[in-house]
Amino acid sequence: MLQHALHQNERFLHLGVCHADLIWQTNFFALQQYIPTVSRRQTASETRIINKYPNRRLYDTVISRYITLDEIRQLVLKNVDFKVIDKRSKDDITRSILLQVIMEQEEAGTPILREEVLLNIIRFYGDSMQHSVSHYLELSMELFIDQQAQFKEQVKQVLGSAGNPLHALKELADQNLPLWRKVRQELLKNIGLRGDSKDRSDGT
Repeated sequence: MLQHALHQNERFLHLGVCHADLIWQTNFFALQQYIPTVSRRQTASETRIINKYPNRRLYDTVISRYITLDEIRQLVLKNVDFKVIDKRSKDDITRSILLQVIMEQEEAGTPILREEVLLNIIRFYGDSMQHSVSHYLELSMELFIDQQAQFKEQVKQVLGSAGNPLHALKELADQNLPLWRKVRQELLKNIGLRGDSKDRSDGT
């Protein structure tokens, strides 16, 4: 299904169809058909509440102490369901805190979001395609997580039965590589197509 959708993208481009919505919808359909409809997250019986006080400190109501952004990251890694609430306004500011965690990680180590990726994301804010980009990135990440889980399971099976584990692992990697390449190429191509269309409109 994914391969069929990618072929459709090439057909649109060959015919000179530059309407971005058609391409994005094709990719959405491909990803939605590929991704199994399973829960990504185990929801706890109670959502853990983190209060943010006016002094900008974060207070974990479960362990009754202040915590850092790195400890917020640990909760994410452990799949703990939590919300960060502004103690004064009672607003849910979880997303804002998660962005701070990402910023801290991007500055501290090897970044995931390269400068060119950030520039492209910024260009879509306020654009008619903003929602489509958000949805596409979300589905792409879910696809990546699904494939990662499947790969780990395949590795366990290979190491348990293969006479030559290293050779078997190489074959397994070769089998999964084309899918990653296709998803990455399509994402970059669509972002590039969006930029090219905008450049052409600015030049007219």
